Amino acid sequence: MRQMILGSLIFLALFLSSCATKVLGLKQSSNFTYSAIMDGKIVVGGVTSALGPLEEGKSVSLANLLRTSILEERKSFSVGSVGGVMNRLGSPLYLQISNEFRMNAELSDESQKRLSKVFSDYRFVVFARIEEDEVTQNRREESTTNDKGETLEKVIATSTRTITALLTVYDLRLNEIAWSGSISKNGMNQNEYKKAMGLIMVIEVIKGGPETTDDRMYPYPKPPADTELLERIFEGFAENLPKKED
Repeated sequence: MRQMILGSLIFLALFLSSCATKVLGLKQSSNFTYSAIMDGKIVVGGVTSALGPLEEGKSVSLANLLRTSILEERKSFSVGSVGGVMNRLGSPLYLQISNEFRMNAELSDESQKRLSKVFSDYRFVVFARIEEDEVTQNRREESTTNDKGETLEKVIATSTRTITALLTVYDLRLNEIAWSGSISKNGMNQNEYKKAMGLIMVIEVIKGGPETTDDRMYPYPKPPADTELLERIFEGFAENLPKKED
């Protein structure tokens, strides 16, 4: 029998700070400046996943989310959509280039040159690749004492999701990487239950483990949606784009 849910909380690990999101393994060309982006423009090439091919609808939706994040953070930029990239390249060539980035985490010189021929009106193109997507679940007990001196025992079940994505900007004019780095974001959902009689063990399992009595009595909440965390990753990328020079 499922126990009474005392509360359900969502934590997105948001930290309000003047500092931009941390980028792991950041590489940035001295040629990748605010002025260069303003003059040359940037287009979203696509979003892929090292964990497996994304459905076209999902990939396009995430690419549009990336474009929106850039536009909201850098309102003065002109940002082309992935739909335009797909239309100009045609389905076979687009899939070839997209799969190359998905498999190798980079584009070959040949692919960059092909893009530069088709996108003479765009200097920069950005691709994103989901590198990791892990869900961890935890269950623990807590005891508190109320104003009447009564001991209240509860079980807290949490589901935490961590996603890491690689983002790479190519300079199609110079045929080089203009910007590249990985960004990780995590979020947690939490349910609190009134504890049933008897003890449970504090356990931590990776999603997909066998169901136990505790799973039925104190079920884990759903983890945060991948789109929530990817949106924050894309926002973090946009925060790190060059700003207007003083």
